[in-house]
Amino acid sequence: QEMENKRMWSDEETLAFVGFMEEFVVDGQRADCGQFKPGTFEKLALKMLEAFPGCTLTAKHCKNKHKRLKEKYQYAADMLACSGFGWNNEKECVEVDSKDVLDAWLKAHPTKFYTPGKPFPLFHRLEGIFGRDRATGAGAVSGFDAEEQVNEETDDTAAGFDQSEMSPPPDQEGFAATQGQASHSEAGATAGSTRLCGRKRKQVDVLERMADQIQQSSADQRKNA
Repeated sequence: QEMENKRMWSDEETLAFVGFMEEFVVDGQRADCGQFKPGTFEKLALKMLEAFPGCTLTAKHCKNKHKRLKEKYQYAADMLACSGFGWNNEKECVEVDSKDVLDAWLKAHPTKFYTPGKPFPLFHRLEGIFGRDRATGAGAVSGFDAEEQVNEETDDTAAGFDQSEMSPPPDQEGFAATQGQASHSEAGATAGSTRLCGRKRKQVDVLERMADQIQQSSADQRKNA
């Protein structure tokens, strides 16, 4: 059974698969927790069969491929959140400062899903698909990455709904301001869905305070009168 679900994917198939996942993210096929909704892998398999007639891909193959891509992305993203690792744009890979840094990392993460130095051209596209699931814990992004991610997210979501003019600049300023005092994990969480709730809550607090002040001043006026 396990062997039936394992399959070698060509680079062309993988690229097409990532493109279909991106379309599904834009179409709102993801649940709040960042997982695809039930039935999405069946739809992905159909898309793949249309694109590659004669390929024998099943929904299970698509689910396994999604899982492997996610593990590889997550592993590389977690590396980038640690000091001693960085992204090389030219070579499209994660780089590491020294063998010691890498050895320490591998000791803490014995299951290896990605090797620094190996080209990973799909990394930033996968970030658009999986990046929003990484809120806390080991997955928390560093402050700089988080800010970059928020900017990308705002653009992504806005573009997806043809409202590019509506991506709100105050959002990024507010986020940059809170980042100063936030720890890494908080910054990571802020990059996620909590961002909006936090901002709404703040607005509500401000409005309530204003209402209190207005009541207070009108009560004072009555007293003076």
